Parts: sequence; C-alpha cells; structure tokens
Amino acid sequence: MRRLAAVLLAPSIACASPEPRAAPDGATPACSVGVEVDTRGWHAVVDDDFTFRLPPGFTEDEVQGIDSKVRQWSHPDGRTLMFDYGWYSSTLEEFRSNPDASECAAQIGARAATIASARGFADDPDPNAAWLVGATWRELQGGGDGSPSTHLTMVGRAADRAGLEELAAAMRSTTFQLDD
Repeated sequence: MRRLAAVLLAPSIACASPEPRAAPDGATPACSVGVEVDTRGWHAVVDDDFTFRLPPGFTEDEVQGIDSKVRQWSHPDGRTLMFDYGWYSSTLEEFRSNPDASECAAQIGARAATIASARGFADDPDPNAAWLVGATWRELQGGGDGSPSTHLTMVGRAADRAGLEELAAAMRSTTFQLDD
C-alpha cells in the first residue's frame, strides 16, 4: 500500500532519517496544525475499527488498495484525504524527504501517533506546491503472535494553510473501536 500512497502524493520518495524534526522558520509546525479547528457539525466517517470527521463538501472517491483497506475523499476546492489501513501502511517517510517538513509524536484517539506536515516534497519543483499533512498510528492490531501488525496512515493535501488545518483536524478527530 505504500506504493499507492506514494503515487497519490509524490513522483518519488527518498528515505531519510526517521528522527522527529521541528518545523524550520516559516514552516507549518506539525504538533499545532489542526488543533484549533472545531469539528462539531462535520459528518462522521465510520469504518470497522475507527471513526473520524470530515468537513462538509467532501465526497468519497473510488480507489482500490493492493494489500490493505484504502479510502479517499476529495473536495471541489482540490483538497484530498486518504487513509491506508493494513500491514504495509506508510510510516510518513515521504514527508522526511522535505527539509522543510516537521514531525512530532501525538496522542490521537487515545493512541500514540506521529503527525507530519510539509509544503510539497523536496523533489517537487512547483513553488506553489500543495500543503501536506499526515498522521500514522503504528501497531494498532496484531503482531503479538508473530503475525504482521496493522497500521493506519492518513494523508491529506490542500492548496492553502486553511485547508491544511481542516485536514489535520479531521485526522485529529480519529477515535478507535479496537479490541486491546
């Protein structure tokens, strides 16, 4: 599924250090993005093991995962939000290819998560590149008996900071209905 996320987000992925990074001057700090947005009145997207809220105007797109459950929504203004729920869900390494990206640990839905934000990817020559935000929850289910663990990754893309804030708030609204 990592390949699908990469295709949706960037023409290529470069691996870099997995250490969390603070936002450089002028960049969007991942730990504060979407925190102040009120999601009351947004509609709930209910999946088998988790729920999150989306702002009005998003419609679900038809997408097909390769080795995991994938769903995607788009808005008429160009914003997109997708999730990948499975064994090979992205670790957000595609964000780390951008020197202006920021990343931090967070508690979302009473689970440990990593949230990252960036303005485009390092190899994107477009100076008006999209604002990007992602969140990943690792090892949500499985793995205890030697089987692979299930992970959830959400990635959103917006044309402006306001859109980025709403997408991050959608990710931060995630709650889980998992057996621990």
